[in-house]
Amino acid sequence: MTSLKEQSAGLTPSNVLYKKAISSCTCPPEQTPTNLPRNMKQLRNMRFAAQHKSRISSDALYNLHEIAYDLNGFIRSIHTYPDLEVVFGMEEIIQELDTTLALNSKGQLLSYDTTFQLGDFYLSAFLFCHTFFTNVPILPALFMIHERKFTDTHVTFVRILKKLVPQLTKNSQVSIVLDRERAITNAFQKELPSLFPVYCWNHILRDVRRWLSSHGAPWRIPAVTRVQESFHFSK
Repeated sequence: MTSLKEQSAGLTPSNVLYKKAISSCTCPPEQTPTNLPRNMKQLRNMRFAAQHKSRISSDALYNLHEIAYDLNGFIRSIHTYPDLEVVFGMEEIIQELDTTLALNSKGQLLSYDTTFQLGDFYLSAFLFCHTFFTNVPILPALFMIHERKFTDTHVTFVRILKKLVPQLTKNSQVSIVLDRERAITNAFQKELPSLFPVYCWNHILRDVRRWLSSHGAPWRIPAVTRVQESFHFSK
């Protein structure tokens, strides 16, 4: 159990640790209660206790600022009022983005989307294609954790992005994939009008299906299905 306590403080998920402990146990049956966790909840409690003990303090905002000082250059901006907005990203990746745009913007396709909801917060990510490589990997360059999805929220992000990546304001032949969310579209049109917005097919088809369904169309809509198949989208 001591070993499990140490492992629970790491990054391995509790369910993985639990399955591994159960499947690899070689102790006699009479020793099982003392050598194995009762259930996955016990491991989750161990993880919570370990994380709580390792916190800098019980004040989340104070911890955030301490992390910003410790990880110099990673966290770019922290706004706490009226809403929390934290912009962060690795300096090396941001420089790669700027260099890629300066030397080879042909075939570049940027992307920005609010991808996850983390509890009370959202996570938005700005991605780019590294066109120097044959397989053109997609890399995340900059992130923002935020409470609201307003235009002003995304404007804050785009202004920081412009400052960090000057080539974005110098290149007018780059496309950016957006999901047609009005707040995001308005922010980029206001701050980076030179970028050419294109829209994600998955979002468009999902909106078409939702609109048709709301107007009495059957759940499986042949016209939308054929479009999906023609573009090799999964149904």
